[in-house]
Amino acid sequence: MNPVMTQPGCEVDRPVKAHAANLKTILQAARCGNLGLLECQLKQTGEKVAVLTAFSRDGDETTLTPFAVLFNGNPYEMLNPPAPEGGFLDSHPKEK
Repeated sequence: MNPVMTQPGCEVDRPVKAHAANLKTILQAARCGNLGLLECQLKQTGEKVAVLTAFSRDGDETTLTPFAVLFNGNPYEMLNPPAPEGGFLDSHPKEK
């Protein structure tokens, strides 16, 4: 099964495909028990965030590889998902 979900003609195709190799690495790290959450701080804002991180050990040395920042808040309120016919469901995001 291909874990990368795309829609023909949708603009999201390219970024999703660009990260397909990262997703494979994340899945492999999870299978090996080498995946976890690491608390980090965003340099730009200072906000504390949870980061999906793979780790590997070589002797006494540990290498951490950050892959994704998890949402602080409700992702359903923050994201505009792709529409079945292409594009995105809400083509005009609400202004605050």
